[in-house]
Amino acid sequence: MRPYPKGFRPSAETLKKKHLGLPALILGGGPTLPIDVNKSPPESLKIAVNHHAYFCGIDADYMVFCDRRWIQPDLNEAVQQFQGVKISIYQGQSHYALPDDAWYNGTSATLAVWLACYMGCDPVLLCGFNCYQGSRVYCHDDAKKPSDIKHLVNAPLQNHLDVWGPAISRCPNSQAIRAVSGPLITIFGSWQP
Repeated sequence: MRPYPKGFRPSAETLKKKHLGLPALILGGGPTLPIDVNKSPPESLKIAVNHHAYFCGIDADYMVFCDRRWIQPDLNEAVQQFQGVKISIYQGQSHYALPDDAWYNGTSATLAVWLACYMGCDPVLLCGFNCYQGSRVYCHDDAKKPSDIKHLVNAPLQNHLDVWGPAISRCPNSQAIRAVSGPLITIFGSWQP
């Protein structure tokens, strides 16, 4: 799978501006994910956040995960099955070593957005980012409010928006970021086809 010796990871510098001008879809896990993807340009690069796209049957080119997969069976399964490029803050699980200025603000989703901006994608479209609002949390699960993420589900919307605000200054080419739907439109604006 890798064109380099076992244990060696190239720097993510090799990804800088790799997809210049190519639209990118950041595949979140919210219930609007399939709808948002269908509205987006079909020739887009697809960057999965954790395991959600996998369980929705959406193929991705990259998978970004910062969550601890060894304690989450669904995420672990998706990472093991994923055939594309894996990007993670965990050294042994990422195809690339992230640069020191990589921004992730503690979430897989923010790292995925930073990566798309770093690779020069334009626009960078947020799909399935509902910020845990509404009766359904995930696109692939009918459970109303999973107990393992109750700290996220019970947090006020403003807490979720506060996580995203720094993207404006921390992501290169942040003016390319747009939300296809959901609360993040208030920060990044709405993408219109």
